Amino acid sequence: MINDERQRNGLDALNLDSRLSRVALAHSRDMLETDFFAHDSPSTGNLKQRLESANIDFHVAGENLGFASSLSEVNRILFESPGHRANLLNPEFTNVGLGIVNKEDGSFLVTQVFSKPSSIQSDSKVVERETVGQMNAARVANQTPPLVTDPIMLDAARANSNQVARTGQIDLDLLQSQLELRRPPSQNIHAFVFQNPSINDILKLEDLASPIFRTVGFGLSTMPNRAATLLLGTDGR
Repeated sequence: MINDERQRNGLDALNLDSRLSRVALAHSRDMLETDFFAHDSPSTGNLKQRLESANIDFHVAGENLGFASSLSEVNRILFESPGHRANLLNPEFTNVGLGIVNKEDGSFLVTQVFSKPSSIQSDSKVVERETVGQMNAARVANQTPPLVTDPIMLDAARANSNQVARTGQIDLDLLQSQLELRRPPSQNIHAFVFQNPSINDILKLEDLASPIFRTVGFGLSTMPNRAATLLLGTDGR
């Protein structure tokens, strides 16, 4: 519904961003469980603070809140409100995250988070894709199946890289605890963490050629202090 309206106004469609959606959903749940309706949360602060806590870098960001008996009604109310409509039709925004929960009466409580990633973040994503592409080109040349990017591993790799860049410390125990909360216990994940990495050195890792690995999460930091995290996972069987 959002993108239909944007396209009717000659704007590009927004990309649904899973990381923004997690921030949006957490805020909707926070409002529902703590019984408030506001952009500022007593426990998580404002949108900027929530995005920074989730290690999401951004050039610009915005947030809409709404509730109604149906999602189409939420959409109508927001588009009829000048301030909310300005976010929905902001040509600068490229990404959106949606957090939707049901209230006790069956109505919908919705948080919409909009952003345009910083140029550093955009550049990092390009390098991430190109590096995984080179990994897979080498595997295919050796008749080894290509690695499949796992979204959870990718998010964990990016968050860990930002943590390393911010603190200068490599904490593999913290990374392991984060993954254990979200991955099946049967899956074996090998982690490699680099400070000021050379992509060529990463591509020389012998483990990249191993056929036991089926999934990958390769994440670069989005900060001036560069760091990289490479996660290689088995298929869990």
